[in-house]
Amino acid sequence: MFHRRLWLLFSAAFLVSLALMAQAARLSLGHLHEDRLDRAEQAMRTPKLVETRRGRILDRYGRVLAHDEPGWDVMVDYRVITGEWAFARGRVEARRDRDWWAEASSDQREARTLEHAQPYLEQVEMLWQTLADLGQWRPGDLTRADIEAEKNDIRRRVQKLAAHVWAVRQERRAERDGEAVSIAEVADAIAEQRQHYSVVRDVSERTRVQVEAFIAEAEVDPGLGVWKQVRMERPRQRRYPLETFTVEVDRQGMPGPLRSDQPLLIDAEGVGLHILGQLRRTYEEDEDARPFLVTLPDGSTATDLRGYLPGDRAGSFGIERTQEFWLRGARGRTVTHLDTGVEDRLSPVPGNDVKLTLDIDLQARVQALTHPDVGLLVRQPWHRSATETPEPKILSGAIVVLDIESSEILAAVTTPGMSIRSRREEPESVFRDAEYLPYLNRVVSRAYPSGSTLKPFVLVTAMDENVIGPEDTITCNGHLYPQHDDRFRCWIYKRYLMRHGPLDGAQALQHSCNIYFYTLGDDLGMERLVRGLRRFGLGSATSCGLTDEHPGDLPSDAMIPNMGKTDAILMGIGQGPVTWTPIQAAAAYATLARGGVAYHPTILRDPSPEDARGEDVDVPRSAIEEAMTGLKLVVEDKDGTGRFINVDGQRIKIHNVEGVSLWGKSGTADPGSVRWVDHNFDGKRDPGETYTLANDQDHAWFVGLAGSEGGPPVVAIAVVVEYAGSGSQVSGPIFNEVVRALRLEGYL
Repeated sequence: MFHRRLWLLFSAAFLVSLALMAQAARLSLGHLHEDRLDRAEQAMRTPKLVETRRGRILDRYGRVLAHDEPGWDVMVDYRVITGEWAFARGRVEARRDRDWWAEASSDQREARTLEHAQPYLEQVEMLWQTLADLGQWRPGDLTRADIEAEKNDIRRRVQKLAAHVWAVRQERRAERDGEAVSIAEVADAIAEQRQHYSVVRDVSERTRVQVEAFIAEAEVDPGLGVWKQVRMERPRQRRYPLETFTVEVDRQGMPGPLRSDQPLLIDAEGVGLHILGQLRRTYEEDEDARPFLVTLPDGSTATDLRGYLPGDRAGSFGIERTQEFWLRGARGRTVTHLDTGVEDRLSPVPGNDVKLTLDIDLQARVQALTHPDVGLLVRQPWHRSATETPEPKILSGAIVVLDIESSEILAAVTTPGMSIRSRREEPESVFRDAEYLPYLNRVVSRAYPSGSTLKPFVLVTAMDENVIGPEDTITCNGHLYPQHDDRFRCWIYKRYLMRHGPLDGAQALQHSCNIYFYTLGDDLGMERLVRGLRRFGLGSATSCGLTDEHPGDLPSDAMIPNMGKTDAILMGIGQGPVTWTPIQAAAAYATLARGGVAYHPTILRDPSPEDARGEDVDVPRSAIEEAMTGLKLVVEDKDGTGRFINVDGQRIKIHNVEGVSLWGKSGTADPGSVRWVDHNFDGKRDPGETYTLANDQDHAWFVGLAGSEGGPPVVAIAVVVEYAGSGSQVSGPIFNEVVRALRLEGYL
């Protein structure tokens, strides 16, 4: 009886164990079967991505400034890029002797594989060198080093993507099986390791024909077998069709030796490039911010067809950068089922167009005025610089034109500029020129002391704070303090030992009297003065849609208690702790023209920026009218400081465009005695950066308004020229020629 029970218990335990073993085997085989089914199913599907079209960039009249255009790229199989193709071919050759292979050691197999791979490695080397040689027929084109850099970048990015996919697979398998899984068990090749990649982009028609000849010859010549792994494709290339203009410059109204009855033809390169921007290869941070493969909360992965893959392009600067996700479309995808021949297709989604407020014709006209051959931005004898016989030096600066009614930017030029050609062929001249910084968009990215162009806003603030009334005057004796004190002298006293006498607000602007505005700064004090200037946008970026905008400088509330009387006095004439950018200057003057209503300037028409317009700065209308009267006197009265320039001892009218009405203010702003060398090439003064002493000239400003004769102002214009001398002498004639360009384009 006892033995029978023992036998029954043993049998039951055996059957239970057998059942458990069978279940484990079933589960294990089932998972293995599932994996095999998944892999087999994947092998029966051939996925292929379909490239999308990036949105266009248009000017205000719909002219195409940037668009995608199909070009030819040399695409090479990833396994050739990594070298795997040559060793795979060598292994196939080595294994032809099956008996030897079966008995050989691993070291022997590796040596035989390497021996047979050698001819294929030589083919690969020939491929890269041939592509480099084909790219040498035109200066500035492809080099072997460029190809190696591109290959390294592709390998790095694909390996990073593969590591991510394998890590997700490993985690999912370990969670499913309940035990650790080695990376080798899940490290099957991902789709991106079986694709072709652009190694040479946008090749010429000549290169395309030569590459296709090699591909065709490879079908009959085994020595060219590697070319079977190459194909020509037409991904879209970014084109900027209006980046170069030929402009006819009218010189009849220019000063002195620049005047001529014969127009000058100027080839303007890089028109609008600082605004439009360009594309670059994506960085890791781009791919991290918008990855092509996304890990979901449950650990699975999904594809974001708007995400970035190795070798993709993204906006580097300008509108291409700020509007990247609006311009960028979504890829499509086709999946061909090899067993049925059925193709599933998901069409690509094109990127959205961006319409700018820019008038590209006006932009080209204004840019042509800055060309050295014209001479307006070359140092001239009448610029009233400290040098008796100034050398013919090219000057740096910026010009911006703003539509007053809409606050839309019509033109924004920085000089010296850059072009697509110079960025490609002469990058050192663009990115390593520490004096001129051609890559820097001075319209928004550099702030300057405002000089006397700030005086209208000091006047309006003083009248708003009841520091001075419309009928009140301040007497200019040539100096703010007693005569023996050299501080705070008026410019007319320092230059001619003269005095302005009693002046009201409009007259003080007309004569640009420093004593008048020193007094207002002193009476207002720092707190009230800063509060008034903030209402006109000083100290804050305009958020106009251009990249790397500088907010300008204005003391913060925390700084004001630590600042003294001298700071407020200096700010009264636009010196001391206050700077602004050309776009801020134009926007502030446009606010005066609207009667004290501030709009945010913008470069974007579509997609439209958030509507934050129509903010009343809340100052008396009488204060605005007094400032506008003064600005009119500056350019129209015979004693206005912006009326004449002196050329060869003769007084010549600055503003000579017929049929227009003008308001304006010149400014000669002291930049300080230290000129800095931008060793970091970022346009910013960084802590610890080296500075270079130089006896530089003042920054020359002219900011004003223009309208049709007898009508209200319709455009605001800001001109600044760095280290150039007198505002009226240097920037006044440039302002005049911008007005002429506006008239020619039908704005006035």
